[in-house]
Amino acid sequence: MNVLEEYIKFEKKNISTFAKEVLTEEYFDDELFEKLLNSYVSVRYYGFYIDHSKKLEESILEELKKTTAKIAQGADEETKTKIKNMYLMFGYIMAYDGVLPENDKKLVSSLCNFRIKLFSICDMIFPENMNKLLSKTKKKRKDFYNFFKSNEFSVKRKNTSKDNVYRVIMKYKIKFPKLYSEYAIDRVFYSGTINEDRLQVMYYLVGNIIMKDINKCIYDNYYLIDFASSLFENKDKLEALIKIIDNDAFKSQSIFIVSYNDFAKYGTNIKDMIKEGCKFALNVGEEDISGDPLLFELFEYILVPQDSDYCNKKNVNDKIIYEKW
Repeated sequence: MNVLEEYIKFEKKNISTFAKEVLTEEYFDDELFEKLLNSYVSVRYYGFYIDHSKKLEESILEELKKTTAKIAQGADEETKTKIKNMYLMFGYIMAYDGVLPENDKKLVSSLCNFRIKLFSICDMIFPENMNKLLSKTKKKRKDFYNFFKSNEFSVKRKNTSKDNVYRVIMKYKIKFPKLYSEYAIDRVFYSGTINEDRLQVMYYLVGNIIMKDINKCIYDNYYLIDFASSLFENKDKLEALIKIIDNDAFKSQSIFIVSYNDFAKYGTNIKDMIKEGCKFALNVGEEDISGDPLLFELFEYILVPQDSDYCNKKNVNDKIIYEKW
């Protein structure tokens, strides 16, 4: 399962249900609304087309205006009116969806006025239905988030030398026989087939972190996460992993860590994944790569020890990054 794909489908369905309740069948058009909704999602959920000098809602409305103008071209007056009214709905959708701060009581009141002004609709059942819908949506969202929680595994964010870039560490709560040392357990857990399986769980949990960021309209957190180069030797497992991460939001905010030896052996495979939108960080340890500037272009970051000579250079490359002790 792809956490973020499921999340975006879930929220798109919520938004469509909300819009249909407000506009009614007479003023709602599934095909036209889907085009507007896709534009909304591209900014709100994928973080595309955001102008960081403006408020998020302004970037959303700008993209919606472009789509509105495009789909209104050549349309008859009745269709143009529907498009206009559905565009206006997104001011309320942003409140419903957490982009704008608005409590339920004020939102319902605003929606009632909206329906009176545009459609001359003033029915007593609408506020009751809308309050039920808002309450139901909150419960559905809570249940959705809880679905991806795990009692056995968790992930912890660790600060790095770059603001908003975090190293993700996976924790486990599995009881092992006392005869196994912690070192022996970690050695098994982080190697071979078990490590590959561990990463699939980890990517689900990272997807959950990104999902929560998106819910809070945060698009500039980036997560350094483990990657097993042995997956390149197992096509089925690699394809299973790709299905988990095959989402633009995940690819934008996640950065896979590979060692210098991994790149030497699987450089072509890593470059292929980069072409598909994945990001990688190169963990160089104590290797000297200063003579290979192409590595700094290819990789998002170069991960080094905190006491590395790289960190002591005056004109250090902006891509040099280290975990904080």
